[in-house]
Amino acid sequence: MLLGACVAGSADDESDDPASTGSGTAIADTEASGEASSAGSSESAEADSTTDTEGSSGQDEASSESSEADSTTDAEGSESAGATTGGRELPRVLFIGNSYTFFNDLPALVANVTASVGQEWETGAQAIGGATVETHLFDPGTATLLAEGWDVVVLQGQSVEPIFQTLVFEAAVVDFAALVEAESPGAELLLFETWARGEGSEVLDQLMMTAEEMQQGLSEGYAGAAEAASAEVVPVGQAWALALGEVPPPMLHTGDLSHPNLTGSFLTACMFSIALTGEPATANAHVPDGLDAALADTMEIIADQI
Repeated sequence: MLLGACVAGSADDESDDPASTGSGTAIADTEASGEASSAGSSESAEADSTTDTEGSSGQDEASSESSEADSTTDAEGSESAGATTGGRELPRVLFIGNSYTFFNDLPALVANVTASVGQEWETGAQAIGGATVETHLFDPGTATLLAEGWDVVVLQGQSVEPIFQTLVFEAAVVDFAALVEAESPGAELLLFETWARGEGSEVLDQLMMTAEEMQQGLSEGYAGAAEAASAEVVPVGQAWALALGEVPPPMLHTGDLSHPNLTGSFLTACMFSIALTGEPATANAHVPDGLDAALADTMEIIADQI
């Protein structure tokens, strides 16, 4: 179940230089940044970008790149906060992140998968193109949104900050955890571990890393931040790495080798469904329009192996 929210975005270029950090580190590709004002919070095509020309049609083709210039889209849901089913108030999860969160409307995918496995969740989101954790900390709208009351808050960092600004990232996550506790007492904080660039990405060449090395750096960065902030990690990046080790590997990125296509977002949604419900992803019967059912089954099996 989705809550209504409005997120506005603009497509500004954001340089992703490992040496630069701030509210949206980039690494030599363009990362669209956006301003997000959230009210009530529901997601729908919220676009938040992380390096490279963002293209993402959300289809399973790794070729639609550049038309999505990380602009967060408006999403009006028809549900209001505190919605109930059969007189029972639903648990609520808020996603805070950037384009990796709003591509293919990840929060909506999570709501559909959790409902299919037998646990309905209300979802909300604040997604700002190219945002780092500090971007959200410095945005006064974040505290306002958190004060609406959530059971779980999911935090996704910019795509390279856990590697190149490890200490800054860790400190920002600790501060964000304190903000969550102050504004939404008792909410559980989950860290959304992201994935490495796809093989052949110019970013990997610039970083002088393989995809495996980048994933190792991301996993270590998120693990350290989680320990410091007493949070939990949802190892999405590790699920991607496992899937990409299949022969032949599925396409999970869009053509920019950064953002998720629909298959990648579905695998991500399966990981969050497991984290939120404790139910295996293979219990899911929901297949998003445009995704092959057999491929969806494979992603569910992989998610259950993490």
